[in-house]
Amino acid sequence: MPTIILRVDDDDHAPEGEPRLYVGWSTVVEAPIAWGDQEYLATHLIETYPDTDSGAAERFERANQYGTSDQSVRYGRWGDELMYQQQGTIGRPRLREMLVRFTADERADVTDLLTPLEDG
Repeated sequence: MPTIILRVDDDDHAPEGEPRLYVGWSTVVEAPIAWGDQEYLATHLIETYPDTDSGAAERFERANQYGTSDQSVRYGRWGDELMYQQQGTIGRPRLREMLVRFTADERADVTDLLTPLEDG
């Protein structure tokens, strides 16, 4: 399953005293599949998708620098909106809240966090 690693907060917006938060974002289902600090997410992704082991360090380096591990750095950069299951888009300022809700309830309603898609 194609998964990019996103760093949730840039250095200017990270909550003080908390570890950096990363999310594995599926570009297939357009949703987060795992999240946590770097150690947790790396371990989770490698255990779930063994082929992701190669290049993991470089993927986190890109996520730290650009906000995304996408090799082309075209999807998920700082400032980008992410498509969420064809329901709308979500930006970094609301991404942490989405993950908080999904941690409490994996079926949580997050539509209020989304920017609606325009008809057209």
